[in-house]
Amino acid sequence: MSGETKIKSMGAIPHTGGVGFRVWAPNAQRVSVIGSFNDWDAESHPMQAEENGHWYTDVAEAHIGDQYRYLLTTAKGEFKRIDPYAREVTGSVGNAIVHDPTFDWEGDDFHLVRRNEIVIYELHVGTFNDEEDDNLPGKFASVSARLGHLKKLGVNAIQIMPIAQFAGDWSWGYNPAHIFSVELAYGGPLGSRSSSSAPTHTASQ
Repeated sequence: MSGETKIKSMGAIPHTGGVGFRVWAPNAQRVSVIGSFNDWDAESHPMQAEENGHWYTDVAEAHIGDQYRYLLTTAKGEFKRIDPYAREVTGSVGNAIVHDPTFDWEGDDFHLVRRNEIVIYELHVGTFNDEEDDNLPGKFASVSARLGHLKKLGVNAIQIMPIAQFAGDWSWGYNPAHIFSVELAYGGPLGSRSSSSAPTHTASQ
């Protein structure tokens, strides 16, 4: 990837030549991306200022799975901040992770039933089929394990309550900490891709 080519997106964007990073920090005087790919060194990968308060850099050494943060230098000092566009995190107050968003969902020939035949079930992942013995919230995998029960009830569409990363392991989901990342207690972004055993249509709320 040439040094003049820039990825058009926000957050961490993996590509064949590394990872592009872009963040909006209009009040910063200097921004660097620090992470496991540069031993968290503030001098290794400074970001270049763009229009409208954006900052960008391309890091050939970064890969999917690497942890990272942004180091902002401002008039009030230096601040390490997690990427607000992080698609995967180590925790609600942890680090961002370079995530691969590509996935073949299969089922490309899926057709939704007629609108007047839709039977919607609003589903909360954490309590739908939780681990009672361990006092742990349910996961996407445990939801998939019981989709057959919903099908027998006549349900053919699922509306999932919010699954964005939140503080702690239990929540209705309306207090997100990272709106682009999937809750780790439910299985994280990779767990959300688990295939279902019943042909139901899903939609996130």
